[in-house]
Amino acid sequence: MCFFDDYRHDDLAILELREDIPYSVFAQPICIAKNMDLQKLKTWVQATGFGLNYRYSIDNSTIQHPVLRHANMQIFHLPPNVHFFGTENRDEEIGLREGDSGGPGYIEGADLKNVLLGVASTGGGFKAYFASVGKHAKEICHHTGIC
Repeated sequence: MCFFDDYRHDDLAILELREDIPYSVFAQPICIAKNMDLQKLKTWVQATGFGLNYRYSIDNSTIQHPVLRHANMQIFHLPPNVHFFGTENRDEEIGLREGDSGGPGYIEGADLKNVLLGVASTGGGFKAYFASVGKHAKEICHHTGIC
């Protein structure tokens, strides 16, 4: 893809592994959004991350614990001509936290296959913003052959 030294651009990275990852209950294939058609306001997105939770010990020092997190979040922000979308879950007041960047934002497609809509970029509290995979479908196809 391209590199921009500017945080307002996307948080996408493509890695090529030397070996295949064996599928398991923890590692499963996912389809990539081919465009932005599935990104619609009020669409519910599954978000997953492995980030930090903070708590304080008896002596008030901060202890960080990495936690595998999952949240159902609804798209509430779709700026025109921008490469990201915003999600929130005000009902359950859950979301993504520090360290969750890079986690998937996905939906279950009509054929019951999961479709990756975005990659977690930033967030906090009950909001999270995702870099749009559909916006970059052509670049992903060009660099990986996954079209």
